[in-house]
Amino acid sequence: MQARTFCLVLWCASAAYSARILAVLPTNTKSHHAMYGRIIDALVARQHQLTVISHFPRKTPPPNLEEISLAGTIPELTNNLTEQQNSFKPAFIRNLDQIIKECLQSCDVVSHMPAVKSLLNSTVHFDLILMEVFGTECFLPFGRRFSAPVVGLLSSVALPWVNDQLANPEGPAYIPSYVTSYGQGMNLWERFFNTFAIVWAKMIYRYKSQVPSQLIADKLFGPGYSLEQLSQNYSLILSNSHFSINEVRPLVPALVEVGGLHFNDAQTMPKDLKRVLDNANEGVVYWSFGSMSRIETIPHEKLSQIFTAMSELPQLFLVKMARSLLSNNISVPENVYTMEWIPQYKTLCHPNVKLFISHGGLLGTQEAVACGVPMLTVPLYADQALNARAMKDRGLSRTITLPEISKDTFKEALCDLLSDYQ
Repeated sequence: MQARTFCLVLWCASAAYSARILAVLPTNTKSHHAMYGRIIDALVARQHQLTVISHFPRKTPPPNLEEISLAGTIPELTNNLTEQQNSFKPAFIRNLDQIIKECLQSCDVVSHMPAVKSLLNSTVHFDLILMEVFGTECFLPFGRRFSAPVVGLLSSVALPWVNDQLANPEGPAYIPSYVTSYGQGMNLWERFFNTFAIVWAKMIYRYKSQVPSQLIADKLFGPGYSLEQLSQNYSLILSNSHFSINEVRPLVPALVEVGGLHFNDAQTMPKDLKRVLDNANEGVVYWSFGSMSRIETIPHEKLSQIFTAMSELPQLFLVKMARSLLSNNISVPENVYTMEWIPQYKTLCHPNVKLFISHGGLLGTQEAVACGVPMLTVPLYADQALNARAMKDRGLSRTITLPEISKDTFKEALCDLLSDYQ
């Protein structure tokens, strides 16, 4: 799968031709960067000349990589799990509102950067524009400005508005949308709500994202660039999805699945961590909520119950968290080993890792599937409930929500999964 993926990504590449490429990657999330970074690495290795607008600049970039750093321009996107939202709005509407709000903030910040304005006023020529596809289209005029084809990079399954832009079939009767948590075998009510959610999501995107994005684009690029029209002219969109996880569905030729692109076999593991994993004779349960959701912010009482459940099991629990951010009155069990950063793919593929406690993020789900590790998913945001349902339907995971967690429910779920997959 990865070999085919890189051939698709590097469709403009050949040994005899060095293309000049502009990559506009304005979202400040490490999980998105994990996918996009692999594409940038491959293009750099092919000796193409790249200009990259990103929040994640390199310390020592190679000569053929020029970076416009966005680091520090907006706060890192994180979710505080203590803050419980009480709202009559359905979860998918709250999620879309938050995604669009964050993307519009990024648009506004980037559009005021002198380095970006200088790039627009330069005489440089680009052969290809790589553009992140997510919650806004404010930077699509880069393609028209430099008379170059635009390839979109999508870190998830196709979003409802992306299907419209590419004329990709929706199939709401049997294809669960990004914004719902259904499986492929939906009943009549679920089909109805799935259809309603898709239509409503497109309306939210049109009026809450596309209209204000157009105002930002007009200020940056000048009037005359219709985002609605430009969004229908992608040459290609690479979607971080795969039919083995995200359901079998029809795709137009311009939408290509590249799920697993971020897998990095060269990832290294710290010696201390390797020693801990190697010596875990009872097995390891790995717990991570990714780069955006902090385990330390789980409400105090609930986190204490989780730790109590862990203390009653023989396995070692490897947890991605910062102990220094925990409340002083929370006691961490002796069988819990914490680290602030963990090489996830390498860890999941370690033979002693028996279970993955995850928020259901797509990249982590793909890694767990590739490494053959069952999951206990606690979906929190965006497409995580959708991914959790897909894994549950395939018999690879069990799902529990944060409000449902208690000492007994958490321990029961862990015991069931650990006994089923021994």
